[in-house]
Amino acid sequence: MRTIVALVATGMLMVMVCAGAARADAAADVLAAAQAAAARQDYATELTLLRPLAEQGNAKAQTTLGGMYHLGQGVPRDYAEAARWFRKAAEQGDVAAYDFLGLMYSFGEGVPVDFAEAARWHRKAADQGDAGAQNLLGLMYADGRGVPKDDAEAVRWYRKAAEQGYAWAQFFLGGMYHKGEGVSQDDGEAARWFRKAAEQGLAIAQTILGILYAEGKGVPKDYVQAYMWLNLASVGGDKQDAQTRDSLEKIMTAEQLAEAQRRTAAWQPVKPGEQQTSAPPASAAKQEPAPPTGVSQLHRRSQQFIAALYITTSGPTDEASATLNNFYADTVLYYGKEMSRKQVITQVQRFLARWPIRQYKPKEGTVKIDCDEGALTCAVTGAVQFDVQSPLRNEHSTGEATFEYRLRFTSSYQQMPKITVEGGALLKRSVQPLSFETNGSPDGNDPLGRSQR
Repeated sequence: MRTIVALVATGMLMVMVCAGAARADAAADVLAAAQAAAARQDYATELTLLRPLAEQGNAKAQTTLGGMYHLGQGVPRDYAEAARWFRKAAEQGDVAAYDFLGLMYSFGEGVPVDFAEAARWHRKAADQGDAGAQNLLGLMYADGRGVPKDDAEAVRWYRKAAEQGYAWAQFFLGGMYHKGEGVSQDDGEAARWFRKAAEQGLAIAQTILGILYAEGKGVPKDYVQAYMWLNLASVGGDKQDAQTRDSLEKIMTAEQLAEAQRRTAAWQPVKPGEQQTSAPPASAAKQEPAPPTGVSQLHRRSQQFIAALYITTSGPTDEASATLNNFYADTVLYYGKEMSRKQVITQVQRFLARWPIRQYKPKEGTVKIDCDEGALTCAVTGAVQFDVQSPLRNEHSTGEATFEYRLRFTSSYQQMPKITVEGGALLKRSVQPLSFETNGSPDGNDPLGRSQR
């Protein structure tokens, strides 16, 4: 009798397993059909296919539906509804939903701005091996945003992402070794990580690696290598890199120049998967998941870029000045005036020197991102709340401003975009002595109050 009971139970279990597999296959078919509809920009059909599946509890459908509300594809843009669907998917363990929900808390889209909550969701994605989330978490620890400032933790998360081939994490990790923050100072190790980022085509890493070879720091002095990396970095039209490269010509032989040019012409970027430095973790299948159907990869990269921009601007002056130099295109329409990047950075450096203590956060629910995937550009608008101080001048300025950026991407979405347009307007501003006595309230058009520089 027990054998029969056991057989019957086994049979029932097999039926249940088969039924579950059939449902999974059906869901996969619906998701594939929805993805095909999104690819031809038929968002009405995508919505018709996805909503029933999302309401039945399919996490991938929920994440994708959240993305549609976030972008306003097939439905009116509704950040609160996007956050609701992302949360449903996140509660089921969907890694992409973790990341999107974290970004929404960073920007106050459909939820209050809450960096601690953003860090919590990014950590969930990072723990599952999402390299982008690991890099963002590293940035948050380096800046103390949403988490206690902890350089060692920043290094730990940068390393996790870097070992997966995430170029920006490799660059940031190289910077930590170069400065000796969170790790022992080590120029050789810094050069190793800068090289990995440079090999993927990250221009700022190529610049630094070229300089290291020219100076013989962390690597043997090698003018051929230095020229090659600076030559590659200048391909995007960077005049400063080109000038540094050209200065090497005066101390190189004709044979060395010819070899450097040959190497430049033969160079090909390395794919991230080709330079893993350790065995993938058990959760490798979940690492760096592709964005859900209908969610623009450009849009996600823009969110990450703006988050990094505010974290950088809120950081130490010397680091902010050096890093922001690489955020801008060679020519920028800066508050209505066409300026070279050097001119823009001069303006930024004056502001950083004037206000050495700075904190910025996007105003809840104001950030909007619209992308043109054909042109590889995104327009980002919104409002930012600022709190800046100058102990030397005994001044404390707080307020709000609008901002407008136009970002230009390369064909590789791994690359950080460049700012080609920056603008905005001051909404309100209060300036007081740090002793809290009332002071004046100067006006200006620059959203960071930079007209006062």
